[in-house]
Amino acid sequence: MDKLARSIPHEVRNKILFTWLPRTKPSMADPNYEMLFETYFVYIEPDGIKKTNCPVCLGNILENWKHLEPYIAAAEKEYNEFEML
Repeated sequence: MDKLARSIPHEVRNKILFTWLPRTKPSMADPNYEMLFETYFVYIEPDGIKKTNCPVCLGNILENWKHLEPYIAAAEKEYNEFEML
């Protein structure tokens, strides 16, 4: 999971942590969720099938992001510490 979190670019990790994830609900009508959804299929499951009309699938994607959140936060912290050197 750590390697996966590090593979997401800094700018995207920052948006995930501070904009998209804290303000979202699993609905394609929510612009923050839409960004998480699209980002999920770019970095987490690029060969996955996008099911926008499946409430369980949308909820699972949000739960996966929540499980990744501490790893993304650790990668961001490390990035910021490196930038301070």
